[in-house]
Amino acid sequence: MTFLPLILRNWGLIAVIAAAFAIPFAVTASFKAGQEARARRVAEGQVQALNETINAPVTGLRDRLSACTVDLGNATAAIGRQNEAVDALKAEADARDARAREAVSAAQNRARTAERRVQALLQSSPNEGETPCVAAERVIREQLG
Repeated sequence: MTFLPLILRNWGLIAVIAAAFAIPFAVTASFKAGQEARARRVAEGQVQALNETINAPVTGLRDRLSACTVDLGNATAAIGRQNEAVDALKAEADARDARAREAVSAAQNRARTAERRVQALLQSSPNEGETPCVAAERVIREQLG
């Protein structure tokens, strides 16, 4: 049994059935193609906007990053100079502290020496036959050298 006579007798019906399947398929394919084209245009617009955001002069991210890098370098250099100045001030303060400690120690030594001399003078007694005034005059002459 051949299908050709059956097809020839019902070609109109077959054409309607084929069109019933083909037309929705074509409409769907066309709609999908339109959606993809629109999505591509939107994506291209987004890419363009992002490129402008990145590459715009002065306000673009690339220029701003360069400016930030320069600012970071300047800040790092300033911090380095400040740290050097702080170190110099600390060294100067340490030197002053050491000199002050030495001066205090020397003054304490002189005070102890003077105290010993005073105690020695207070405990000394006049030589035999000396009056207290003569003894005091002798001690004064001895101390003045």
